[in-house]
Amino acid sequence: MEIKPPPETVEQFNGFYRSDLKSLIWLLAKAGATRTEAEDVAQEAMLVLLGAWSSVHNRRAFVRTVALRGLYRTWDSRKRSTDAEQRIASRKDWLETFDANEDVDRTLELLESLPTAQREVFALRIDGFSEKEIAEITGKKETTVRSNLRHARDKMKSVLRRSTTGKEEDHGP
Repeated sequence: MEIKPPPETVEQFNGFYRSDLKSLIWLLAKAGATRTEAEDVAQEAMLVLLGAWSSVHNRRAFVRTVALRGLYRTWDSRKRSTDAEQRIASRKDWLETFDANEDVDRTLELLESLPTAQREVFALRIDGFSEKEIAEITGKKETTVRSNLRHARDKMKSVLRRSTTGKEEDHGP
């Protein structure tokens, strides 16, 4: 027997769905998903949210937690980093049409330079989540999230310096 949520829940959910689906798919793309994976996992996460709607206080964080966990379940954990690199390469063409405020190519290039854990927390930070919220979403300690963010920023600064100067940063006189 299928349980139908009350009409007011469906109406609230529909508004949330329309306003958040695109950014959820974009987060999954930044985490390394192909277009199909991102769309499928986002839809599944939204269905889970609908089922738990009345008991969830932070719906954006909840749906992202469900989506990221769902995405990682679709990947073989032993191959996550290698597969993510292949997915990044295969999704560039469809992301060019994605209506985002960021410079998509440059953002993806910078994110590609990060290890998986750093890419994940940085993508969530870009989406506006606090370190505490990221820790809750990823199931990691706040100190680990801060460390990953710090290392990601350092790596991005290094990549940006190399791209503007054409060389590594100067460490000597």
